[in-house]
Formats: sequence, structure tokens, C-alpha cells
Amino acid sequence: MKLRFSIEQTKKLKEITLAAEKRRPTYDQLFVEEMYPNNEIVYQGDSPDSDAMDQTKLEPSFWFVKDHGIYLMSNGILDKDEKIIVYAENFDPKVEDWYHHLDALNEELEDGSDFVIPVGLEWLDMTLKANPEAEWIEIEIDNEKLALIL
Repeated sequence: MKLRFSIEQTKKLKEITLAAEKRRPTYDQLFVEEMYPNNEIVYQGDSPDSDAMDQTKLEPSFWFVKDHGIYLMSNGILDKDEKIIVYAENFDPKVEDWYHHLDALNEELEDGSDFVIPVGLEWLDMTLKANPEAEWIEIEIDNEKLALIL
């Protein structure tokens, strides 16, 4: 399935991402030993302690998210709970019938699970290099891959 994200909104998201002093890890990154000083996961109770991670190892990136909608967000930490979101066309929960599009995607993916996938900021640059007048970043997703369409 092809998904489209506004170039203008994604440009703003990139600026915010690069300006952030701290970054949020994905759930999977919490369990990567190399992300911590001394290559050892630090726990707070039963859970990995994201505050103990080596922030220099968390690259600025977009997160491609599927949960209540499909969207890109920054891994940068802004104010405590502030999140800037760029919804895929037709996947914004504020839009009527958005859930029908999500159902179609779930059928195509053969799994309705939520997920977060880090996506490099360079996808925006690559899109604009291929087409400086582009209005959308286009991404293809299926069971095998998540890929930028140029």
C-alpha cells in the first residue's frame, strides 16, 4: 500500500527533530546493549531505563507509527509530553472514514498490530532531490518492506 505525507509538514517535523537536545528510543532500542554506556542495559525496576541510555547513539530520526492512525513523528523530546505528528493522507483519525483505510492496510499487512519503525531524515532530502517540487513523501509498505518511493 502506498502512503503519502505532506512535504511541508514533514519539513517542519525535520526542523523540530534536529533542534531537540534529547531523543526518545523505540521500544526495541531499549533492549540494545550497545545503546548504553559500558554496553550494558540499565534497568529501573523491571524495565530498561531510557534515561540511562547514551544519547549520542540515538540518531535524529522520524518514527513511522501505526496505532490510532498512520503518521510520522519525531524521536526528539520537546516539552515533556508534546508530540508533533504528520498523518498520512486518509489516515488522520479526525478525518471521516479514516478507519476504513486502516482496515485495508491491516488486511494487506496480514497483521493489525501497532508498530514504530525508525525512518531516516534523509528520506525527506531524497524526495526533494528527486523532485524539488514534490508535495508529498510517498512510502510503500507491505509485509516485506517499508520503502521510500522516488
